[in-house]
Amino acid sequence: ATKMLRPPYLFNVVLNEQKEFVGVFAGDYEKAHRECCRLVDQIYGVTVSARADLAVVSCGGHPKDINMYQAHKTLENVARAVRPGGVIVLFAACPDGPGSDLFYKWMREFGSLQRIEEELRKGFVLGGHKAYAVARLLAQVKTILVSDLPDPMVRELLMTPAHSGEEALRLAYDYLGTQDASICLMPHGSLTFPLG
Repeated sequence: ATKMLRPPYLFNVVLNEQKEFVGVFAGDYEKAHRECCRLVDQIYGVTVSARADLAVVSCGGHPKDINMYQAHKTLENVARAVRPGGVIVLFAACPDGPGSDLFYKWMREFGSLQRIEEELRKGFVLGGHKAYAVARLLAQVKTILVSDLPDPMVRELLMTPAHSGEEALRLAYDYLGTQDASICLMPHGSLTFPLG
């Protein structure tokens, strides 16, 4: 879409975890964007030589895990470090629930990637796009969620609920059929971008 519009100017910033500026990029949109991405990769990128069987990830605390709508960003990052058919154990409190009524409605009512995609093709709806993105990711990896959400809600979000790290690991090992799994740990999943 950006290439169609050809904006005359781009202004991007890169922040650190304390929300301080660490890079400012302006000018031609393609050149400034590439330079910005290089800095993001240097700061937040982590080289992954092989995708793991199991990833244990935290969003990094509040507000990054305030709701599932926000926690999805962590899921997108960690999915780059897990093999298809692998398992993600996600620690995200989600005190504000799903985060979007429409996102939750689509997850609850349509309940599968295929049905969500069919609905989205009828017409783009903000919130529906997030349901599609989450369902697409969850179709590739089993996701176990350790959160404050009620178990039925977690299941409606197409994830498996767990109430502790120990329970989540037991469920993950049961799903994988082994405890001899390669593991990736990401304590700051919202700020960690796997490369490679």
